[in-house]
Amino acid sequence: MRKDEKLTFYEGFSLLTITFLYHIFNEVIPNLTNDVGTSAWLAQVISACLGFGFLSLYLLLVSRYKNMDLLVIFDTVYGKIASKLMHVLLIIYLFAYTASCINQAEETLQLFAYTDMNSLTIDLFLMAAVAVYAVYSIKGMAKTVSLMLPIILVAIVMILALCHKQYDVNLLTPILGYGAGTTAYSGVKLVSEFGGIVVLGVFGASFGDHKTYKKTALWAIGIAAFIFILSTLCYNMAVPYTASKNQLTGVMGIAQANYTSRFMQRIESVFIAVTVMATLLLSGVGFLAIKKTYCHIFSI
Repeated sequence: MRKDEKLTFYEGFSLLTITFLYHIFNEVIPNLTNDVGTSAWLAQVISACLGFGFLSLYLLLVSRYKNMDLLVIFDTVYGKIASKLMHVLLIIYLFAYTASCINQAEETLQLFAYTDMNSLTIDLFLMAAVAVYAVYSIKGMAKTVSLMLPIILVAIVMILALCHKQYDVNLLTPILGYGAGTTAYSGVKLVSEFGGIVVLGVFGASFGDHKTYKKTALWAIGIAAFIFILSTLCYNMAVPYTASKNQLTGVMGIAQANYTSRFMQRIESVFIAVTVMATLLLSGVGFLAIKKTYCHIFSI
């Protein structure tokens, strides 16, 4: 596999931010609201704090192995044989991560755009699109993501802003939802939404020196956590928690709650396009991580 080039701060920031933002485009927010009720945004706050904690521990670890990615660190710490097992487990995780991204895009397309198309056909087209990314290095992917990230963030802001007339603060009561214990437990489980830290590790050597590495990671997780919390808060104010079972994604749930005018309903397709675009980018990053890990195992 070709040697990855160094990423600029913005390229690295864009790559990690879109990776951390994966869960905003799937069913996490509706499912979380269904589990904890009106305190879903508090569970997001808990998961964000834990995410910062785990990231800090990871950065403390890699500070001892500067300019090394997670794959090389495995080789150094566990030895050649045990590290192979760790690499295989990593590939399994990355396969599940990438497959879930593709599945989410397929569900969104079938529900809102291609209702008569077979699921397998949609999956094949999506996998073909993701496979195209295999010809790029992480540098090429980062450049693509850096161009698309502003569009995705603007679309999210548009969704939240256009729905402002539907927000009802009274829907946030009771604040603790189904109870403090349930909220805390769900917040701990939700920390997996920051699994993009694994991607940070696989491509760690591409992020430059440790100072840039740390700065990029903290900014990315900070922006992503803010968007998570704000989106969940807006979702809880726009959609009653009793209606969460009927929502596919949090972003689309907020968009569908917007009945400002007929024109606003027409640009809902733009939000669908952005959601699919984001999941394809995430799938591409996951695919590249799988390819790099595979090539490292067999020294290709």
